[in-house]
This record gives sequence, C-alpha cells and structure tokens, in this order.
Amino acid sequence: MAEQVLELVSPTGNERVLDVGCGSGALAAVIRRSVRSLSGIDLVSHRLAQAQRAIPDGSFFRQSFLEPFPGGPYDVIYSFCVVQYCHPRSLDIMLANCVAALAPNGRIVHGDLIDRDKVGALLSPPSARSLSWYLRARMGSGRIWKDGSYAVDVQALVRRWNTAALRTEAFPGGVNYRTHVRMTRV
Repeated sequence: MAEQVLELVSPTGNERVLDVGCGSGALAAVIRRSVRSLSGIDLVSHRLAQAQRAIPDGSFFRQSFLEPFPGGPYDVIYSFCVVQYCHPRSLDIMLANCVAALAPNGRIVHGDLIDRDKVGALLSPPSARSLSWYLRARMGSGRIWKDGSYAVDVQALVRRWNTAALRTEAFPGGVNYRTHVRMTRV
C-alpha cells in the first residue's frame, strides 16, 4: 500500500505534508522519508501517540477532518482509506477543508475510496450479504459495512470539484471496487 500511496503523492522532497486520518503513523513514516515535514490529524488519541513515536519530528493533532486543518498551508494533503468514513453529506466539507489548507500548486490525494459505480464487484461471489452491501452502496442509503464505511459517487465528486482552479482526476484503486482521487491546485 505504501508504494501505491507514494506513487500517487509523488513527493519531490521539499513538501510540507498533511496526513488526514494518520492513525498510528505507519504510512506517514514511509512518506516522511521523502518530504520536508509531515503533520497528521486523527480522532484517536492513542493512535496519535503511536504516530508521534513513529515520526518524532512530526506534528500531530487530535481532530475531525470536518474541522479546519491546523498548521497549513500544505504542499500535499493525503488520506488513504479515510474518505469512506465521511458521511456523504459531509464529504464536501472535508474536501473544502483540504482545499483551504492547500498551498499554491499543491495537491490532494484521497486513496482507496469505495466507488459507488464499481461496487458490482462486491457481488462476486453472489450472496445475500453481498447483495445487501451492493444495494446499500448503489442507493447511497447508508453504511455499507458495520465499520461505518460509505460508498462515494466518485464521478459526481470529480465533476463537482474539477474547476478552473482545481484539476480533479480519478484513478483505478488497488481493489476492483475502489478508486483514488487526486486534486491539483492550478
């Protein structure tokens, strides 16, 4: 997973980076080797303590991704397997916070979104459970799994956020029902 994220983030070595939903800092520690500085946000205190131990020179903040991000502007803001926990009605708030904390010519990478248009892959093999997941994801009617995951209408997200000031693109994810999104300030 770290290699995939590095490829999407494409660090040049001199960026200030924010990891949204940094958890224990395992992925951030890999990214940190390739950037100037790294900060992270997460809601879970003990995970932030783990992240601080993994990256002693990092800055970590306990907060929601629905609150404005501290310490910006950042050259790169990324998340991996995080957007799926954002309620669909709150997704634009989270994305607006990313854009507000982004430096000129910066980029935002959200990796491994559960893509509503690709959830048909959940039907293989078909079962009552997989049909239930599929229907909830396609209808946008709520959580797909007990962990609180939601599917994202990635194509609608790209259309909404692809503007003259922000180039927004989708890329295939590592799993057949997931997609990555990269937003670049132009």
